[in-house]
Amino acid sequence: LAARADAAEHARDDLPNIWASTPAREIGYTLAERILQRIAHDEHHVRSQTIAARLVTQK
Repeated sequence: LAARADAAEHARDDLPNIWASTPAREIGYTLAERILQRIAHDEHHVRSQTIAARLVTQK
């Protein structure tokens, strides 16, 4: 996911990129939990999953 501000086309090259990421381990745990719910036929949970991302800052 990348976002850019409204700026003239020639000025877009100077805009900083902002990155967001989600650790693979967290995605794996969430996926495993959802798979176990489906195996147990636990259908009262929502059918979509939203995983929060974290802003990646430059060091």
